[in-house]
Amino acid sequence: MEVREINEIWKKFDDYVGDTYRMRLRKLEYWYEGKHWDDFDPVYNTKFSILNYDQDIELCCKEIDRLFRKYGYKYIKEFANAEGVDFLYNSNFKSMEKNWHCAGFQVQSVLGIISAKLVSNPNYDQIVNTYNKRIELHSINGTMDQSDINRFYKVKDYLG
Repeated sequence: MEVREINEIWKKFDDYVGDTYRMRLRKLEYWYEGKHWDDFDPVYNTKFSILNYDQDIELCCKEIDRLFRKYGYKYIKEFANAEGVDFLYNSNFKSMEKNWHCAGFQVQSVLGIISAKLVSNPNYDQIVNTYNKRIELHSINGTMDQSDINRFYKVKDYLG
C-alpha cells in the first residue's frame, strides 16, 4: 500500500494533502541520530535554515545533498508506504501531540486513522479512540480549528 492511497482518502476532505507527508531534513538528522525532540532548535532548524548560508551557496548545496543522501533517501525507502505512515503516526501514543513526522496533530490524527485502516492495524479501534479523545479535548479547549476537528470526524465516519 502506498502513501498516495492515504492521500486519495485525505483529498476527499481537504486539499492540504501536499504538505502532509513531509519531513524537514534537519529534523530527520535529529531523529535518525537519536536526539531528543526538545533538543531540536526550531529557530535554527526551520525549513529555510539550510538556505541561511547565503555567503557560500556551494556549501549550502553540499549540506542539502549530504542531509538528503544520508537521511532523506533512507526515510523515503523505509516509510514511504501506508505501513510506514502507520508506524510513524500510531506506534507511540505518548508523543502523539509532538510527532516529528507531520505538520501537526490535526494532520496526524487524520493520517493516523487512514493509515491504520488501510493496513488493517490490529489496534485500529484503540487508535481511533485515542485520537478521538484528543480531538474532543482540543474541541473543548478551543485549541484546534473547528474545520480540522470536523475533518477528523468526517474521515472517521467515512472509514467506518
